[in-house]
Amino acid sequence: MQMFFWWSSKYPHFLFYCYNIDSEVEFVFTCLLLFVLAVAIEGLKVLQAKQRQRDLYLRSKQLQTICLGQDLSLLPNGRSPTVTWRQRLFLFIWELFAWVNLQILSLLLMLSVMGFNGWMFLSIAMGSGLGYFLFGTQLMKINLQNCDIVRGTFCVLAPSNGESTPILRATPTVSSTSIRETSQSHLCHGNFIGA
Repeated sequence: MQMFFWWSSKYPHFLFYCYNIDSEVEFVFTCLLLFVLAVAIEGLKVLQAKQRQRDLYLRSKQLQTICLGQDLSLLPNGRSPTVTWRQRLFLFIWELFAWVNLQILSLLLMLSVMGFNGWMFLSIAMGSGLGYFLFGTQLMKINLQNCDIVRGTFCVLAPSNGESTPILRATPTVSSTSIRETSQSHLCHGNFIGA
């Protein structure tokens, strides 16, 4: 095994013992496959973030029910929304499927780079760059939406109109102009900002 970059198109035993790259056509096909896999990893990250968003949305419905307390008249049909075990099972299986595929593809690309073939390294790097160009802003947008879901459903104890007993209420979504005005605002990663 080489411990420095080499630029040959002959690669015996690439990742598997039976996969020998003997011609330039096989080598170009392998580099294109690695390029596509690198782009696919960035797309899988977006799918995983969308799944996380569905899970957060379902959990936020339950948290809002807890925050409403005993006043169920504010909810449609007067009943609290519940998340069924089928919904949870479907979300768990989908999350597991996306995570396993993302890990396997990432490890395969890592092992490909560890062969120190310069052309394969460049194809993986260009595929990752193109994948980030195509999916990066969408991933950031979904992550920001996830933060809004968490922030919008976070519950705090607040005293009610001069009473000594606090009531449970949901905090409104904090805008960028009102962050300084709020004494304690919940941010995305569990940090608090004090006034």
